[in-house]
Amino acid sequence: MSSTADELYSFIKVDMNLETFSYWYGEPSHTMYQKKEVIKKDGGTRRLLIPHPAIAKIQKAIIPLLEQYPLVDNAYGHRRDSGGGAVEHGYEHLAPFILRMDIKNFFSSTTPSMFHRAIYLIHGTQLCRNLYDFTPLLFYTPPHEGVAYLPTGAPTSPLVASVAFTPIDRWIINRLSPGIAYTRYMDDLYFSGDEYVAELQKEITAGVEKHGWKINHNKNRIMIRGRDKQIVTGVCVSGSKYRLSKAFRRKLRAELDKDASKSVDEMSARMKGKMAYVSQVDEALYIKLSEYFLKRKEYWDKVNDIPF
Repeated sequence: MSSTADELYSFIKVDMNLETFSYWYGEPSHTMYQKKEVIKKDGGTRRLLIPHPAIAKIQKAIIPLLEQYPLVDNAYGHRRDSGGGAVEHGYEHLAPFILRMDIKNFFSSTTPSMFHRAIYLIHGTQLCRNLYDFTPLLFYTPPHEGVAYLPTGAPTSPLVASVAFTPIDRWIINRLSPGIAYTRYMDDLYFSGDEYVAELQKEITAGVEKHGWKINHNKNRIMIRGRDKQIVTGVCVSGSKYRLSKAFRRKLRAELDKDASKSVDEMSARMKGKMAYVSQVDEALYIKLSEYFLKRKEYWDKVNDIPF
């Protein structure tokens, strides 16, 4: 039996009255989002679906429920409490051979049926029933009754996608030979070991695509120590220890300089997050970049005070 809007409202803590919650719970999902296009690094465009502020508020209140779902330890990059997830993730792959596989259009390929298949693993629990009934607030259905999918732009989508992919995570873990490490950082699958791991591609691709997702073969990559730079979520793991790649450091310095040029007293929240990531990988670099930011801030403050 499905829960009523009143019952679902009681399961979350949201700064909203029941009447407003009930209104949005009954609305068609295509009225809950605004379309926005952003430019990608390669010059193409990415379409975002930005939730209405009321929907975003409800979705943020659902996140604690999603976080109760038993994800595998090998999954990274999806939770607010993941902290140094990218760093820990890179540490998993200090190995001679690394294989990276990319899931194509991860969010827009994830459907309610995939999500329901995953939560069936905890069938019979109140959490299972709640997540099932909250589905209309987690997915976007096109106006003319197309296939529903996860909206890129919703705060819940990273966790919902990870929940949906959990059965595949478990299948992969059970299929791997001892000595082969597996992790998933959102839509990137990583395999590593002391032996050549490229032969895994065919079997993993078949298993993933059997369940409805597609592998983007153009982004698959084999990284061999001594031949290639082994970059895992921005961390260079080519040696016996991990460090941030030169490209990442160069880009970060440029971003710090741009941030320092703004007429604000401190670093932006976005840059603070990136610097927190740096501090977990390389504390000496963190100190150096922090000093660089302060020097650039002092310079730009003087420039901005010059009357024109």
